[in-house]
Amino acid sequence: MHVHTLTATLNREFAAVYQEFAELCRGNLPAASLLSKLLYWTGVAESTPEKCGWIYKSAADLRRELGLTRRGYEKARKLLVGELGVMQYRRGGVHGVMHWRIELPELLKQVYEKVKKQPVPKNLPQRQRDKDGWWLEEYIPADLWNTFLSMREAEGKPVSAKYKARLFQQLKVLRKKGADLSIVIQASINNKSGFFTIPTEHWQEINAKKTQQEQAEKTRKEFQAYLKAKKQEEEAKRSSTDPPDKAYGQSMLDKLKNQLKKQK
Repeated sequence: MHVHTLTATLNREFAAVYQEFAELCRGNLPAASLLSKLLYWTGVAESTPEKCGWIYKSAADLRRELGLTRRGYEKARKLLVGELGVMQYRRGGVHGVMHWRIELPELLKQVYEKVKKQPVPKNLPQRQRDKDGWWLEEYIPADLWNTFLSMREAEGKPVSAKYKARLFQQLKVLRKKGADLSIVIQASINNKSGFFTIPTEHWQEINAKKTQQEQAEKTRKEFQAYLKAKKQEEEAKRSSTDPPDKAYGQSMLDKLKNQLKKQK
């Protein structure tokens, strides 16, 4: 009988376990299986950023997809959440539904340090989350973005998931036009408005002015550093040539006392 005869009768979905996860989980197969499966679903969930990386699975889902009993997934949770800290876990509002979220930066760090026995490469692309848990592209300044979100909340107009996705698209378009996103977001914070498009020539003018200001500030700091170094050099030269007043005065006083003793 050919292998295909058997595989043709099987469900095409099967649980693959990453070798690195098996080593990281120290032979805890339920944990390695759960981590591998949730990593797959995390990739799928990136198309729905409003979920903020959370994966919803019921006990029935885990039994059907991974063959995990309650004892199996509790054992996996204890290792992944409690000991390794590579995953977050919480109970959902619906009975029997569990919420899982992988801590991707921590998982990456542990795979390199504990399994590969080497530090995480510095040139790997890094991503960050905003205050609501949404993934941000590298070119979006997280601090200003979070300030913008807080401003909207203070105005009683919190950013919805649909509007946030639209804002991300606007920032992407503005970036392609050569806009400085820090200026765009800061202007929106100052004006309590959304993002807006400025003609390219205006961006060039703004960026040129910013470059001039940065160059002027750099020149000012260099000149101050030069003056400080010059002053220190002159003080050091003066202290090496001028006699110390206190020591010189004391030596003259001692010399005068000795002369008086001899006269007596």
